[in-house]
Order: sequence, then structure tokens, then C-alpha cells
Amino acid sequence: MRRAYYALIAASCGAAAHPRATCPSGDVAIRVQRDADALAGCRAVGSISIKTAAAIDLRPLGSIEQIDHDLVIGPTIAVSAIDGFGALRAVGGAIRVSANAEVTGAYFPALERAGSLAVDGNLSLADFVAPKLARVDGDVAIAHNGALQLLDLGALVVAGKIQLDDNRQLGDIHVPALHP
Repeated sequence: MRRAYYALIAASCGAAAHPRATCPSGDVAIRVQRDADALAGCRAVGSISIKTAAAIDLRPLGSIEQIDHDLVIGPTIAVSAIDGFGALRAVGGAIRVSANAEVTGAYFPALERAGSLAVDGNLSLADFVAPKLARVDGDVAIAHNGALQLLDLGALVVAGKIQLDDNRQLGDIHVPALHP
């Protein structure tokens, strides 16, 4: 009887398949696949840093809606796409996508707000897509991405300084804040 009572209390207090203990509130470093897998089902984390030579599938991060501090991706060698942040709506600090050798696309379909945005030195990055990003509290810097062809910040209306520099193949730009 006591066990049933404690189980009922735990259920009514919000015990879930992914208890809070498995979803860190602090800094998270992703270097191997099991690090990414450990965040499956988490909705919020403190910060994420992805620096690796391993091929990592980022789709287990698909339930994360909020990162309180920074999201840093790079340097990486074998990550081919940044496509695991389908639910991410807000990053309180900086988003830095930098020095990624094989990443061809970075996709943030639900992202609405970030502290700052820097995308630089990515060798193979052809697409950077964040169509709902409306507010960047700091600066936006997109620089030295030799293969970048598409920059979609299609909802951006509030940002500090916007810098586009040395993106030789960039031809398709959707950034409303550039056209007041």
C-alpha cells in the first residue's frame, strides 16, 4: 500500500520519462554520440558546446526549446549538418557556428530570439536557415564562409550591427533588417 501511495505522489508531482536529473541545467559538452543522445527529451539546458572530430547525429537534440546561455558549434570535422534543433526557440547568449569542416547546412526552423549570432569560417556551409529569427539582442556577423549560398534570417527586424563579409558565393539573402 505504501509503495502505491508513493508512486501516486511521484506521478502527481510531475515525474516524467526524462526526470530533471537527466536534463542538465548547466553547460553541456557534446563530443561523441552518447553526449547528444543523453539530451533526448530535454526541453531546456544552460549552454551547449559541440566540438568534435566524430560524426554526430544531432537529431536527439530536437526537443530542446531553450538554451539559457550560449550555443557553440565548432570546430567540428565530421558533422555534416546542423539539423537537430527543430524545436529551439530561444538562445539567451551567443549562437556561434564556427570552423566546421563538413557542415553543409545549419537549420533552426523555430528559432525566434538570440543574444548574438556569429557564423564564420565554415568551409562547406552552403545554407544557414533561421526563418523565424526576429530578434538578436547583439550583433550578427556572417563572415568567411566560402561556400555559403543561402542566408535566411527571414523574420529578423531587431539586431545590433549586421556584418556580412567575405561570403564569396552568397547570392540568396533574406534579411529584412538590412532593408529598413
